[in-house]
Amino acid sequence: MHSKLKELAEKSLSIINGKSTINFKLTMLLFSFLFLQGIITLIITITQGLELWGIDNKNAWGVTISNFVFWIGLAHSGTLISAILLLFKQGWRDEINRAAEAMTLISIICAVLFLLIHTGRPWLSWLWIIPYPNQFDLWLNFKSPLFWDFIAIVAYFVVSLIFWYIGLIPDLAFYKSNVKGKIKSKIYAFFCLGWKGSHSQWASFSSIYFIIAGIVTALVISVHSVISMDFALTALAGWHSTIFPPYFVIGAIFSGLALLVILLTILRNAFNLEEFITVLHFDKLNKLIYLFSWLVFFSYFIEIFGTLFNENIFENQLIELKLKSPIFWLMVLFNCLLPHFYMVQSNRKNIRFSLIISSLILIGMWLERFIIVVYSQNTGILEEAFVRYSPSIIEISIFLGSFGLFGLMYMIFIKFFPIIPIWEVAKNVKK
Repeated sequence: MHSKLKELAEKSLSIINGKSTINFKLTMLLFSFLFLQGIITLIITITQGLELWGIDNKNAWGVTISNFVFWIGLAHSGTLISAILLLFKQGWRDEINRAAEAMTLISIICAVLFLLIHTGRPWLSWLWIIPYPNQFDLWLNFKSPLFWDFIAIVAYFVVSLIFWYIGLIPDLAFYKSNVKGKIKSKIYAFFCLGWKGSHSQWASFSSIYFIIAGIVTALVISVHSVISMDFALTALAGWHSTIFPPYFVIGAIFSGLALLVILLTILRNAFNLEEFITVLHFDKLNKLIYLFSWLVFFSYFIEIFGTLFNENIFENQLIELKLKSPIFWLMVLFNCLLPHFYMVQSNRKNIRFSLIISSLILIGMWLERFIIVVYSQNTGILEEAFVRYSPSIIEISIFLGSFGLFGLMYMIFIKFFPIIPIWEVAKNVKK
């Protein structure tokens, strides 16, 4: 066995067969704390009602829907990176695609959490979202954003799950033969679907893998366009915009790239994967971040420039509100100006520097979603309709809890599945 492949196999098996390290346990403890405090505040919200939040009948969405759009945006980049790079046969994809695909699946779960919470009665949400004729012969409102979100998210989650699972099958077969414990071995044997690595299996695998990659790529664009239309099809100033579908897709990919850089940095240092997650990967990802920062800047510019030819007083009022807000300029700084450091190659290859920039980009993209959701509701025809919304500590606590949920699920994923595809590394070694 090639030394690089042997090292990867040993690292993967040591994670699943060995005892958890102290760093792993401390990380799980941190995420568990965040998740627990989020659960506690969620229970308080359910028992006492949404009046604990900062929302009201004038600003009904607030930071919770901002968080939903934030997480669903993060979900889109992971599978898209994996799928597009596979279609274009980019070899540097092989070591990072599993980390990206896991990011997608877990982020979707976190996003759905906020969608359900915001209904006020999450245990009854399925009655309002899933399309079915009930006992009163009443159908759902097919014009409702809740119904659109359900169809879009379920479709994207199912296809992403299939894409992730298919790519995992050869590694599950490897685990089946090398993992400690009969129960674990039987579980992996069941999910590897009798994989033996024959020529016919590899031929079928490659064809299906490419087909699903093409479907996923189309879904990324269509699904987040649907999410944007939750806003764009209203008549409210700032939301009623034809630029929203591409605007949302670009922002989703941009934020997802930043999160992927953060995750790869953590994985590289936590599990000594410097030989596999290399400086080349950060250089490539940071180039993409720089490209999409220009596209994000163009979206901001078009939104403001369009008001110069628009006599709608409320559109102009909204832009004036944004330009006077320090949050808006902080968003521009993080999303549009800081990525210009990546013009210098040494900055793109500096992993610590990339970690800082990517973290600030994530903050900037959350601020963008906050501005989109909240600021349009801060304008009105009458003076008394003006709203000055600020999130409550309960809303902030639930948001932090979602990071705890994401971290816990990601750590569990690492514990049971190879974070770097062994079969794809083996394919490159053979070449």
